[in-house]
Amino acid sequence: MNGLIAKTPLPVPLSALLGAGVLVYGGWVLYSVFTQWERFRRRHPSLSRWGRGSFGFPASRVGVLYGTLTCMLLGLMLISRVVEWSIPAEWRRYLAIGILCWIALIPFVALRDYFLHRASRRK
Repeated sequence: MNGLIAKTPLPVPLSALLGAGVLVYGGWVLYSVFTQWERFRRRHPSLSRWGRGSFGFPASRVGVLYGTLTCMLLGLMLISRVVEWSIPAEWRRYLAIGILCWIALIPFVALRDYFLHRASRRK
């Protein structure tokens, strides 16, 4: 059971279908955030919060957009298995560093939203 995910990768058609689904859903969320922010927050409270329960705090548009774009990046990675984009070897290193930097921004975006939440509660 240990290492089951590494031994059985996703089949390529399922990877493409999953990636396309994530991209379509992410596009819908982006559209909703840009055009109907208040309605989005009312209808999907779990997508517009960091954490759960008493630990959670509301996410700003920046936080929701960052989370959505991160999921869409993962969807593109799933699709890239099918398309087999030929990225030159010297660019792969920069792409990997860029993805790591993108993921490293998570705590900063979450802290920004937390401090905005605290500031709005003090008023």
